[in-house]
Amino acid sequence: MRWKPGDQIVQYERWGPGIAGARPVTVVEDTPTHLALYSHPGVTIATRGHPNRRSLGFSERIDMMIRGVDPNLGEFRDVVTPSHSHVLTLTPPDSGHAVWLFWSSDWEFKRWYVNLQSPLRRVRQGVQLHDYVLDIVVRPDMSWTWKDTDEFEALIARGFFSAEQAASIRAEAARVVRTIESGGRPFCDGWPDWRPDASWAVPQLPDDWFDVDGGEAVRGTNAGKP
Repeated sequence: MRWKPGDQIVQYERWGPGIAGARPVTVVEDTPTHLALYSHPGVTIATRGHPNRRSLGFSERIDMMIRGVDPNLGEFRDVVTPSHSHVLTLTPPDSGHAVWLFWSSDWEFKRWYVNLQSPLRRVRQGVQLHDYVLDIVVRPDMSWTWKDTDEFEALIARGFFSAEQAASIRAEAARVVRTIESGGRPFCDGWPDWRPDASWAVPQLPDDWFDVDGGEAVRGTNAGKP
């Protein structure tokens, strides 16, 4: 199954066995080399994450992330994404990362961002992924820095990621770093000049967004009720 440009789908983020969030996105391209998804400014997403995670102390934040694997912990709430940022995600098939691009509201390119994550799984209403916490921030001049290494290492120490998982994530990150430093794809493909089709409507979550994969209900204290 491949989607067409302009199709509206849902991007689900899992955390442990449950769904942590759902975001409506627009398909830009769905090809053998990548799935490109556009996240419009000011869309309404559903999330059960902490409303201001960065305000917590480090230990408290790690505790919260570990507790968060309980799919019955926390109710979903609607959150409107920032109106000042356009976001495009490029995800190769069967890969452990996605490359994001960020622009300002007036389309000034701000940065690339590499999100280490599970390979995308296609479901009835869209795609699912599991975030791996570790990230890479890439500036327009292609200089780069790690992000959230402290959280990643703390979760490994607490047993959240196994030694095998951690080694696999680090290996994927190292491959991406080599691509960044060599100016490989997608960093050389002119994506900062991309713009969405003006006819695309701002996507919304479908009424049954919580019904994942044709019958697997999102669990939570308000499961089955958006």
